[in-house]
Amino acid sequence: MTTFSGVAANFGGVPLAFAFIATLGTVGAATRWLDKIGVDLYGHGFTLFGFWGIVVTYMYFQIPLMILIIAPAIDGLREEWREAASNLGASSWQYWRRVGLPILFPSILGAMLLLFGSAFAAYATAYALTSGHIELTPLQIGELIGGNVLSDPHQGYALALGMVLVISVTMALYFVLERRASRWRRRES
Repeated sequence: MTTFSGVAANFGGVPLAFAFIATLGTVGAATRWLDKIGVDLYGHGFTLFGFWGIVVTYMYFQIPLMILIIAPAIDGLREEWREAASNLGASSWQYWRRVGLPILFPSILGAMLLLFGSAFAAYATAYALTSGHIELTPLQIGELIGGNVLSDPHQGYALALGMVLVISVTMALYFVLERRASRWRRRES
């Protein structure tokens, strides 16, 4: 699982968009297979080249990235904590509710912030899938400062500054959460 997650988390940009077009595009391999068994994917409103197509594509590398980020935190849970909870009469559900998840919460929240930052700043995959016709901030910035004489580069610069501010706040929150999560790793030693 870790090996697949490592490969999938680093597979992005235009190659990822091409892979999804070849698989789930209007004449992609999986789309044609689904048509043969009676499932009309595009007949139900799905399109790879719209919002939900980007969501599906981003999930392909975001979920493995989440696994890679959270795995060390899960490995950091000490067996003694589970044994202590069990000795005190806690069920598995109670252990996770009262011990495991509270310890993992800062790491999970920090990982979600990193994934938000990654998805918020991604440009190439979304542009390759939608040709820039979806209103995502990086796509709008690229369109505004791309040299078109009818566009307003100053609006693009303002959006870029806003994007930098959002990413800065996201990273600051991540560092605070990471510091909190590292307390449990230090106690472990």
